[in-house]
Amino acid sequence: MPNASDSDVDLLYRNALALLLPSEYEGFGFTPLEAMARDCPAVASDIPAVREVSGTGALLVAVNDELAWSEAIARVVADEELRAELRVRGQATVMRYSWEKTARRLFEIWLSLPHAT
Repeated sequence: MPNASDSDVDLLYRNALALLLPSEYEGFGFTPLEAMARDCPAVASDIPAVREVSGTGALLVAVNDELAWSEAIARVVADEELRAELRVRGQATVMRYSWEKTARRLFEIWLSLPHAT
């Protein structure tokens, strides 16, 4: 959805059966975190950035393994218990992150740097 508002994105995540992120590369892995924060189960590529950010909160799948992706999608669609488990694990993962903590830590780092006078 081009130019989706924040409320549109929120609604899409909250009403989706799951997020599928078959990326070959991500710089940070924000997309699964964004989905998990909205109780949307995440199925994502098992790549370093996503693995580091998502931990056990997402169902990770080998990036180029088409059979594994097919099986993971079928499992998530058919298994409400798995989706519920991914929601719980996703919420636990999201709790590790905070914009406020990030801002405070960046400010602390900035204060610790030698400043030109």
